[in-house]
Amino acid sequence: MLNTKTMTALNETPKNQTFTLKGVSHIEPEHANNLLQSGKAILLDVREQEELDIICFDIPKLIHIPISEIVEGHKQLSKETLIIVSSNSGTRGTKIANLLLYQGFKQVANLDGGIATWNKEKLSVFINGKKPSSGGCGCGCSH
Repeated sequence: MLNTKTMTALNETPKNQTFTLKGVSHIEPEHANNLLQSGKAILLDVREQEELDIICFDIPKLIHIPISEIVEGHKQLSKETLIIVSSNSGTRGTKIANLLLYQGFKQVANLDGGIATWNKEKLSVFINGKKPSSGGCGCGCSH
């Protein structure tokens, strides 16, 4: 089960998105990254393949099950490890976290704000298959 430190990283109300569902916990990208890097969680990316071709996470313990395949695909997930669900902005992630909770998973959280907030906070991603330079987000904009 989740330890006290992990529990304090989970929030009932998201800070980086407006959509939420009662009973779904949210975790901010920085806290999620720490848990993922330490091997205390896995990231479930539910975006479709064409979305991953644009921007994808650069982290260990990543499982990709597109939302279009989640009904059958969730059976490969462990109920013993915290699952952090991610989508682009957190809306689909919240819905899938809710589905997993309904399916009996006890350790589930939505990545608050999805990969958009993860990238905004300058956490590790690949954009168009390349690692962004430290001078910007890598998409050609002025960020």
